[in-house]
Amino acid sequence: MAGRRMEFGPFTWTAGEHSPAFRFRHALADDPMLDLEAIALLADRLRPDLIETAASDRGRVEAGFRPVTWPGPGASSAVRSVAERRLWVAISSIEEDPLYRGWIGELFGEFRAAAGIASTAVGQPEGYLFVSAANTTVPFHVDHENNLFFQVRGRKQFTVGYFADEARKSTAFEGMYSGEYGAVDHEPVGLVTHDLQPGSGLFIGPDCVHSVATEGELSISLSLVWGTPVLRRYAKVYAVNHHLRRLGLDPRAPGRSTAIDASKAAAATARRGLRSLTERRAR
Repeated sequence: MAGRRMEFGPFTWTAGEHSPAFRFRHALADDPMLDLEAIALLADRLRPDLIETAASDRGRVEAGFRPVTWPGPGASSAVRSVAERRLWVAISSIEEDPLYRGWIGELFGEFRAAAGIASTAVGQPEGYLFVSAANTTVPFHVDHENNLFFQVRGRKQFTVGYFADEARKSTAFEGMYSGEYGAVDHEPVGLVTHDLQPGSGLFIGPDCVHSVATEGELSISLSLVWGTPVLRRYAKVYAVNHHLRRLGLDPRAPGRSTAIDASKAAAATARRGLRSLTERRAR
């Protein structure tokens, strides 16, 4: 047992875009922090912009898919009524809540110890909670983060694959870093479906394409996600490449040239700084 709440077999992890998916076990199914009512109360304590909802009945691959941000107070009503209203609810950045901040840190510390990862090699983890009605399907999408996924209640079919080629990968990530959700409009290759039950966990790497289907009962899941300096640099490169492609150019994907990546990342940082300065002056 690696720590008190997770059990890992052999696995590898790298700081780049690709780390192989692996299964693990956990002891969070009965944790009171992940009870439905505790999650509902958490949703009311967090900012509404951290709560997203979508209709559960989405079975198609849809590149334009995007959930809806909760419009104001009272997000607990969405959490409590996912089954009746046929919704799934995603709650992001749960570590912003004081009750969950230390709990998230302890969980991530257990994983870092098992993986032998120095605290300086990774960013601070973010916590996401997902509450889904029965028979919910979330289309294939990408997140570009390391994702330690815990199935807490109900069952999910978690299907993981990869992009068929570099062009499709670039299109997806460039779109995501230009404001799209990250959904993809084609079926990935090398698909493997993992049947996750309470106590099951799955790690997926930043370049994994995945879809999730909840089976015949309400589902609760937790994700711990984290970035690395490599991923943050690549994110800036993808954002710059999106603008270059709109100009009719064919930009080089990140990871092929350290010098080119560094110049694009610097340009993205400078552009963001200039925009921030302009906004402050406008106020």
